[in-house]
Amino acid sequence: MHDFESFPGCFEMCLMDIGAAGGIHPRWGDLTNPSLSAILIEPEAKAFAELDGSDGRIHSVAAALSSENGRHRLRVARKGQCSSLYPRNFDFVNRFPNQERFEIIGEEDVETRTLDGLCSEIGLTAVDFIKIDVEGHESAVIAGGDACFRNALGIEAEMVFAPLYVGGTGFCDQHASYTAMGFELFDLQRYHWKRKDGAMLPSPGQLAYCNGLYLRPPETVVEESPGDSRRLRAAFRIYASFGLNDLVMSLRNLCAGRNLLPADDLDQITAYLSRRRFAKPHGERAGIIHRLLMKLAAWAIFTARRLEPTERERHPFPADQTLGARSTDPRSFI
Repeated sequence: MHDFESFPGCFEMCLMDIGAAGGIHPRWGDLTNPSLSAILIEPEAKAFAELDGSDGRIHSVAAALSSENGRHRLRVARKGQCSSLYPRNFDFVNRFPNQERFEIIGEEDVETRTLDGLCSEIGLTAVDFIKIDVEGHESAVIAGGDACFRNALGIEAEMVFAPLYVGGTGFCDQHASYTAMGFELFDLQRYHWKRKDGAMLPSPGQLAYCNGLYLRPPETVVEESPGDSRRLRAAFRIYASFGLNDLVMSLRNLCAGRNLLPADDLDQITAYLSRRRFAKPHGERAGIIHRLLMKLAAWAIFTARRLEPTERERHPFPADQTLGARSTDPRSFI
């Protein structure tokens, strides 16, 4: 039986990061973990040079993805992660602070390839989770990677609400594409922008963009992959990495009922879940000490907010903390 502390990291999975500037999110663990393989795709030369190189499990690819093979002009922004194949809508972004990060400091002709063609070339047969952040070029990437996206278990996608680009894909187009492939929307990490004139005033600002989490639900995973134990384990790891323990439980029960995984794996998952149960069922009367502490905490939060605005109110670009499970640090709720 695997050591409990290694779950979910001991379950094998393959991650693809499209627009990989800055590296993969730490939720996936250390890249030295032998059970994790990753394909990091980044067109901007400086950002690509900072990625981990290929070592058999980690492949870094210097290319831009699109609907067909060819070449496109990449507009390199002062902040590399803001570089795009689309012109930036400066009439809009100049209303907000820190617009200099979008300043175009150069242009590069970059090779464009289709995602499905790239996967075939490197012999990649299964991608479990796809993160996509391509600054408005999403529809073209999806068109060139239809098979890869349809085979995935989950997608994390940057999606824009505001007119950040001249042309490019918006939230509604991406949402329609993912749901048509059988994914369901589970969470949004929202990013708001405040105008320069009132950046230091308490205000939520304008909803500019978000990271969306799309997953195949447990029922779909089991129906599509009843004999694929590797894919089932990857689904457990994805659910757990986002703190979606109700999905872990549902998938565990479905696998147990149909004998789809060894008892060893099911026992490990049960142990993982047992450590995350609430001490008391919802609705059970709390003790007097617990109620007193909650009232004191509420009073402290009220007093603190009267003295000083919250970080979300103060920041010119307020955002939700993360995708999936939120922090349990009491300061995160202030």
